[in-house]
Amino acid sequence: SGPRPASQELKKEFSAFSASAVAGSGLIDGINPCAFAVIVFFISFLAVYGYSRAEIVVVGSAYCLGVFVAYVLIGMGILRALYALSGFYLAMKVFYYLMAAACFAFAGLSVRDYLLYKKTGSAEGFALQLPQALKLKINRVMGLLRHKDGSMGMGRLFTAAFAVGLMVSVIEA
Repeated sequence: SGPRPASQELKKEFSAFSASAVAGSGLIDGINPCAFAVIVFFISFLAVYGYSRAEIVVVGSAYCLGVFVAYVLIGMGILRALYALSGFYLAMKVFYYLMAAACFAFAGLSVRDYLLYKKTGSAEGFALQLPQALKLKINRVMGLLRHKDGSMGMGRLFTAAFAVGLMVSVIEA
């Protein structure tokens, strides 16, 4: 018998993993700085705007649930369907190279901004910053979350935290 196809080799390798090894790897992978930074931001923001502990727990739980659901869906094979599409590997390679080029460009702009700040002591003229119109819009949306306004109910806040948990996890994956 000749050499087995690569897909059969991969299936053999993956079937050798125990459930505890997969679960342990998932728990370790779930500890990522981006997810922690976002939940710390949520909790800090809600605490500053006077939300109760119970409300903060609900929002934090929604975020964690979003992260969990994203990982479960990924683990169940949503990405497997993408790999089955013809041309996905080529698209993925092109994407990787484009992202590498973007990272190098952003690194160069970061160095430029650092040197500009070191020279002037001001953030004026930075290349890597949000446009002023977008900053104002973000401030307006964040202002809606203030508890005393009452303009953002817990249902909407729960949904927003869940959606952010999903997005952060999918992007990180």
